[in-house]
Amino acid sequence: MSVHQPRSDAWELFDRIVVLSKGDVVFAGRREKCLGWFEDMGMGSPGDRADDGVAEKGSIDGGTDGGAGVNPLDWLIDICSVDPRDQGSAQRVTRLVQGWKDGGKGIANEHSPSRQSRILSDGIQRVPSIQPQEQEVLYANVDQEEGQPGSQPQALQRPGLIRQTVVLTSRATKGVSRDYAQILGFACQSIGIAILLGIAFLRLGESPSDIQSLKVRFRPR
Repeated sequence: MSVHQPRSDAWELFDRIVVLSKGDVVFAGRREKCLGWFEDMGMGSPGDRADDGVAEKGSIDGGTDGGAGVNPLDWLIDICSVDPRDQGSAQRVTRLVQGWKDGGKGIANEHSPSRQSRILSDGIQRVPSIQPQEQEVLYANVDQEEGQPGSQPQALQRPGLIRQTVVLTSRATKGVSRDYAQILGFACQSIGIAILLGIAFLRLGESPSDIQSLKVRFRPR
């Protein structure tokens, strides 16, 4: 999941956070340990950078962000992004990536689900992804091993060219028929072109000048 223009109240909704910078992991672990990790890496806290141009797109309670009212998600994006105008940003990101490779495995391996997560997991009953009746329909036309009734199907049968053509044509037809705006646009376009052509060739006679208007010349390039 990627967060674009993150709201401050979304910070409390995450149990675990993965921060990437140019495809490299900068942090992966529990949300409660995220800000502390970057502080240990010498990045300070969100409040320390409040006066350095960090966008404040909403404040959260002081107990979470160090009392500065700065959105931690904005702060993380700021320190983990490479700014072409700032020569030190690339070195900072490189140091964060290397720091995580050297000492971040312990935090990444920690897994202590929150109380809400445990309650939700306990309440979920796992069910098969494919129900028995769905299996019968799915494998209805699949060849099974001869002499072994009830054996598991070896492979699904690939649909033929005619079947593929029918299915794809049906899907395309439904997609076009449900796009009313596109249909209206095509209709208006056809009517408009017909009107323009009708006006252009309206009441042409048989005189040389009128006949010249009907000629279409193809000249070689």
